[in-house]
Amino acid sequence: PKDGSYLTIMLPTNAIAPAMGDKNAKWDTFKFNWLGNMARDAASCVVSPKSKVKSIKAAYTQELTIGATGPSSTTFQHPEALKHILGLKIKVISGYTGTAPIRLAMEKGEVDGMCSFWASLAEGPQAQDMKAGRLIPIVQTGSKKVPVFGDAPLVYDLAKTKEDKQVLQFIFGAAEISRPFAAPPHIPAMQLAALRGAFWKAVHSEAFRKAAAKARLIVDPLDWQDTEAAFKAILSTPKALVEKTKQLIAK
Repeated sequence: PKDGSYLTIMLPTNAIAPAMGDKNAKWDTFKFNWLGNMARDAASCVVSPKSKVKSIKAAYTQELTIGATGPSSTTFQHPEALKHILGLKIKVISGYTGTAPIRLAMEKGEVDGMCSFWASLAEGPQAQDMKAGRLIPIVQTGSKKVPVFGDAPLVYDLAKTKEDKQVLQFIFGAAEISRPFAAPPHIPAMQLAALRGAFWKAVHSEAFRKAAAKARLIVDPLDWQDTEAAFKAILSTPKALVEKTKQLIAK
């Protein structure tokens, strides 16, 4: 129904899926009516203390096994990008049903680590694991460093060429937008304006902020215009680089 009664919260990879040639991605990212995003979230790759590889530098010479869900997820695409673009010795093991099972696999020693581990998790639900050293950040994939990931280097600083950096920005940039809210195409203008206004009011309300703080959740919202602009910046990547990305990580 295109009346404002149904909304969607997209995965970061959904926005670039059509450009990546996903046959199941039968939508146009720019035809959605974006409402905004509750948080710009930074991600990292983390390893367990059981791993022999405890730095991104070591992964250039030692094999690093990374757990993942499936090819359409950031848990798969991010380590594949590190492997093919930066030349790291990464082996991606996919098929896990979620990030919690991947973390359990890390504890058991089945895999060394995982990617697409968010700052919101590191500062919230997994804060104790971070403080206890049970999760060790080895590379940050956001546009700027965040304190919770310590001295782990930014992925963009590891790029060897300008082209490689552009490809990395295409892959990792969408993830930083995190979980944007959208209404369907062709929604009446009056309902759309009401939803956008309500969203922005809600994420700035005192009750919402208190609830988020109690749950130790990051609130760093984008309005609909900035959300749309962020997608446009990513999807304006030259087609030749998008094709290169598809060849490297699309399965």
